[in-house]
Amino acid sequence: MTNDLNNGAAAGGSFFSVTYEIARSGYETLLINGKYIHSKFKPETDSENIVFPGTCIIAIYGLGLAYHVNNIAISNPDSIIIVYEPLLDVFNHTKELLKQFPAGKNVFIINNFDTNYILDLLDSVFPYSFLRLKTYTHIGYRNINTECETIFFENISKAYKTIVQN
Repeated sequence: MTNDLNNGAAAGGSFFSVTYEIARSGYETLLINGKYIHSKFKPETDSENIVFPGTCIIAIYGLGLAYHVNNIAISNPDSIIIVYEPLLDVFNHTKELLKQFPAGKNVFIINNFDTNYILDLLDSVFPYSFLRLKTYTHIGYRNINTECETIFFENISKAYKTIVQN
Protein backbone atom coordinates (compact mmCIF):
# COMPACT_ATOMS: atom_id res chain seq x y z
CA MET A 1 0.00 0.00 0.00
CA THR A 2 1.43 3.39 -0.96
CA ASN A 3 0.30 6.83 0.12
CA ASP A 4 1.82 9.93 -1.41
CA LEU A 5 1.23 12.82 0.89
CA ASN A 6 2.16 16.33 1.73
CA ASN A 7 2.41 16.32 5.49
CA GLY A 8 2.14 20.07 5.96
CA ALA A 9 3.78 22.06 8.73
CA ALA A 10 4.63 19.11 10.97
CA ALA A 11 6.68 17.60 8.20
CA GLY A 12 8.04 20.91 6.99
CA GLY A 13 5.58 20.98 4.08
CA SER A 14 7.63 18.30 2.33
CA PHE A 15 6.35 15.59 0.04
CA PHE A 16 6.77 12.05 1.31
CA SER A 17 5.89 8.72 -0.25
CA VAL A 18 4.86 6.22 2.43
CA THR A 19 4.72 2.49 1.59
CA TYR A 20 3.83 -0.47 3.81
CA GLU A 21 5.13 -3.95 2.94
CA ILE A 22 5.26 -7.35 4.58
CA ALA A 23 8.77 -8.32 5.72
CA ARG A 24 10.17 -11.86 5.47
CA SER A 25 9.26 -12.48 9.11
CA GLY A 26 5.60 -11.75 8.31
CA TYR A 27 5.54 -8.42 10.13
CA GLU A 28 4.70 -5.18 8.38
CA THR A 29 7.58 -2.90 7.43
CA LEU A 30 7.68 0.71 6.27
CA LEU A 31 9.36 2.63 3.48
CA ILE A 32 9.48 6.42 3.31
CA ASN A 33 10.56 7.86 -0.02
CA GLY A 34 11.65 4.36 -1.05
CA LYS A 35 13.96 3.84 1.95
CA TYR A 36 13.30 1.13 4.51
CA ILE A 37 12.64 2.58 7.94
CA HIS A 38 12.63 -0.87 9.52
CA SER A 39 14.35 -4.07 8.44
CA LYS A 40 12.92 -5.78 5.39
CA PHE A 41 13.71 -9.09 7.09
CA LYS A 42 12.87 -8.82 10.83
CA PRO A 43 11.49 -5.35 11.66
CA GLU A 44 10.15 -6.54 15.00
CA THR A 45 13.73 -6.76 16.34
CA ASP A 46 14.48 -3.02 15.89
CA SER A 47 16.27 -1.51 18.90
CA GLU A 48 15.97 -4.65 21.03
CA ASN A 49 19.08 -3.91 23.05
CA ILE A 50 18.74 -0.19 23.69
CA VAL A 51 18.83 0.44 27.42
CA PHE A 52 19.11 3.86 29.02
CA PRO A 53 20.66 3.55 32.51
CA GLY A 54 18.28 4.42 35.33
CA THR A 55 14.80 5.76 35.00
CA CYS A 56 14.51 8.46 32.36
CA ILE A 57 12.23 10.43 30.17
CA ILE A 58 13.13 9.16 26.71
CA ALA A 59 12.25 11.40 23.75
CA ILE A 60 12.22 9.52 20.45
CA TYR A 61 12.04 11.09 17.01
CA GLY A 62 10.31 8.76 14.58
CA LEU A 63 7.48 6.36 15.38
CA GLY A 64 7.58 4.29 12.23
CA LEU A 65 5.69 1.08 13.00
CA ALA A 66 6.75 1.31 16.66
CA TYR A 67 8.74 -1.91 16.90
CA HIS A 68 11.66 0.06 18.32
CA VAL A 69 9.33 1.90 20.71
CA ASN A 70 7.94 -1.37 22.04
CA ASN A 71 11.43 -2.84 22.46
CA ILE A 72 12.79 0.30 24.17
CA ALA A 73 9.74 0.29 26.49
CA ILE A 74 10.40 -3.36 27.39
CA SER A 75 14.12 -2.66 28.01
CA ASN A 76 13.34 0.50 30.04
CA PRO A 77 10.17 -0.44 31.97
CA ASP A 78 10.35 2.39 34.52
CA SER A 79 10.98 5.17 32.01
CA ILE A 80 8.52 7.54 30.38
CA ILE A 81 8.74 7.48 26.58
CA ILE A 82 7.53 10.33 24.38
CA VAL A 83 7.60 9.61 20.65
CA TYR A 84 7.14 12.25 17.97
CA GLU A 85 6.03 11.17 14.48
CA PRO A 86 6.21 13.92 11.84
CA LEU A 87 4.16 12.10 9.18
CA LEU A 88 0.44 12.12 9.92
CA ASP A 89 -0.27 9.04 7.77
CA VAL A 90 2.32 6.99 9.67
CA PHE A 91 1.10 8.41 13.00
CA ASN A 92 -2.52 7.39 12.32
CA HIS A 93 -1.59 3.98 10.90
CA THR A 94 0.67 3.05 13.80
CA LYS A 95 -1.73 4.15 16.56
CA GLU A 96 -3.79 1.08 15.67
CA LEU A 97 -0.75 -1.22 15.69
CA LEU A 98 0.24 -0.08 19.18
CA LYS A 99 -2.76 -1.87 20.62
CA GLN A 100 -1.02 -5.17 19.76
CA PHE A 101 2.15 -4.42 21.73
CA PRO A 102 2.53 -5.57 25.34
CA ALA A 103 4.61 -2.57 26.42
CA GLY A 104 3.25 0.91 26.49
CA LYS A 105 1.73 2.06 29.77
CA ASN A 106 4.33 4.84 29.95
CA VAL A 107 4.48 5.55 26.21
CA PHE A 108 3.06 8.77 24.75
CA ILE A 109 2.81 9.15 20.98
CA ILE A 110 2.51 12.72 19.67
CA ASN A 111 2.26 14.51 16.34
CA ASN A 112 2.60 18.01 17.78
CA PHE A 113 5.95 19.46 18.78
CA ASP A 114 4.64 22.73 20.21
CA THR A 115 6.54 23.55 23.42
CA ASN A 116 3.34 24.22 25.40
CA TYR A 117 1.82 20.93 24.27
CA ILE A 118 4.95 19.05 25.37
CA LEU A 119 5.04 21.05 28.62
CA ASP A 120 1.46 19.95 29.39
CA LEU A 121 2.38 16.35 28.61
CA LEU A 122 5.45 16.40 30.85
CA ASP A 123 3.44 18.13 33.56
CA SER A 124 0.91 15.27 33.41
CA VAL A 125 3.69 12.82 34.34
CA PHE A 126 5.09 15.19 36.97
CA PRO A 127 6.40 12.55 39.43
CA TYR A 128 8.80 11.57 36.67
CA SER A 129 9.90 15.10 35.83
CA PHE A 130 12.92 14.95 38.11
CA LEU A 131 14.42 12.28 35.87
CA ARG A 132 17.07 12.72 33.23
CA LEU A 133 16.03 13.47 29.68
CA LYS A 134 17.47 11.18 27.01
CA THR A 135 16.94 11.56 23.27
CA TYR A 136 16.96 8.97 20.51
CA THR A 137 16.36 9.13 16.77
CA HIS A 138 15.34 5.90 15.09
CA ILE A 139 18.05 5.08 12.57
CA GLY A 140 15.50 4.95 9.75
CA TYR A 141 14.46 8.53 10.50
CA ARG A 142 17.92 10.05 10.28
CA ASN A 143 17.91 12.40 7.30
CA ILE A 144 14.09 12.55 7.19
CA ASN A 145 13.29 16.16 7.91
CA THR A 146 16.22 17.02 10.15
CA GLU A 147 14.77 20.49 10.76
CA CYS A 148 11.64 18.96 12.29
CA GLU A 149 13.82 16.62 14.35
CA THR A 150 15.85 19.56 15.68
CA ILE A 151 12.72 21.53 16.59
CA PHE A 152 11.19 18.54 18.41
CA PHE A 153 14.31 17.97 20.52
CA GLU A 154 14.73 21.70 21.23
CA ASN A 155 11.09 22.02 22.32
CA ILE A 156 11.11 18.93 24.50
CA SER A 157 14.32 20.18 26.11
CA LYS A 158 12.75 23.61 26.79
CA ALA A 159 9.62 22.02 28.26
CA TYR A 160 11.70 19.63 30.38
CA LYS A 161 13.83 22.49 31.76
CA THR A 162 10.69 24.46 32.60
CA ILE A 163 9.22 21.54 34.55
CA VAL A 164 12.48 20.80 36.38
CA GLN A 165 12.96 24.46 37.37
CA ASN A 166 9.47 24.72 38.87
